[in-house]
Amino acid sequence: MTADTLAFDKSGNLTGHTGQGSHQSFDFRNSQGDCYQANVASQDGMLSSFNQGSGCPNHQDHAAWYTHPDGSPDSRLWFGSAAGPAN
Repeated sequence: MTADTLAFDKSGNLTGHTGQGSHQSFDFRNSQGDCYQANVASQDGMLSSFNQGSGCPNHQDHAAWYTHPDGSPDSRLWFGSAAGPAN
């Protein structure tokens, strides 16, 4: 979620803004029990809060080194295949 209220004068000129803020949540879990969770928020252009692992067991992130929360493959075998990028 992001918010920012812009103020304009009668001529349509920007005179300022208020309420600038944003919040983002990240959550990853898989069938192996790996868990990563983070929340970050900003207010008035500054970091206002950050927490990590709060929704995971024992309130700690745990992900094995070989997991890919971003969905990336284990290798580049896809490169150059019919489904991969063109050379």
